[in-house]
Amino acid sequence: MLTVRSFIAGVIFVAISAVMDQYSSNVVHASNLAVDHMAVAAVFLFFMLLLILQIFLRFLRRLHFTEAELLGVYIMSFVGCTVVTMGLGSYLLPTIATPQYYADSQNQWNEVLGPYLKKWLMPQDKASIIGFFEGIPNTQTIPWRAWVKPLLAWFPFLLSLYLTMLCIPILMRKQWVER
Repeated sequence: MLTVRSFIAGVIFVAISAVMDQYSSNVVHASNLAVDHMAVAAVFLFFMLLLILQIFLRFLRRLHFTEAELLGVYIMSFVGCTVVTMGLGSYLLPTIATPQYYADSQNQWNEVLGPYLKKWLMPQDKASIIGFFEGIPNTQTIPWRAWVKPLLAWFPFLLSLYLTMLCIPILMRKQWVER
């Protein structure tokens, strides 16, 4: 079902939908494009693929995507939308930065929670954390370096979590479908 070119198209669509949704949700505070039972970003990008690219490739004979490839691209972009929004991006990033941002002398989070929190699981650069919650000036670049180590540390857990969430329905399919 998935060929190399459909996999590449799916990865590109996931990246585009991630940028579209985060820009819409967090920058212009408009609608969420990748939340709900029908991810608008995935549907829109898939429609663009069908309308523009598929019609153009039909003229080049044998280069157009097959139905199986189109299904693979759509599934990848649809599942990818869950990762960048309320399924992950809207919760994980603020959660791993919250203890550092909200810690002060009144709540004493540094003294009470600090010894139990692993430093490698959250960003340590205070300016990056403040910039995440309050925004950064347009002249400043995004401090990616502060977020790389914590996100790489969370990656094995997230990968196993998503793999488990994909495997449980497969294991339960027979019970659900046949009984």
